[in-house]
Amino acid sequence: AGAQEYLVQVTLDEEGSQIYSRQNTTDTTVSFHAGGTGTHYVRVRGIAADGLMGRDAVASFPGQLVLQSSNGAPVMSSFDLPITLQDY
Repeated sequence: AGAQEYLVQVTLDEEGSQIYSRQNTTDTTVSFHAGGTGTHYVRVRGIAADGLMGRDAVASFPGQLVLQSSNGAPVMSSFDLPITLQDY
């Protein structure tokens, strides 16, 4: 309660040391995505008007299959996001 801004980070590890993406927002609804396969973690931290930060709320979510080139690197879109695969 009382947050003026939120820090949203997606990490590849539970400890939060391998940051995949990071954004600051004033919206209470945010979008984020996985950077590949495996479990990912989203961390959300409230930031007060004076810059004080609260504790992280953390939740895990499954990654997605990513299209890979012949050398194993992910194929990226023109928006610099990995091309993900879906099961139909």
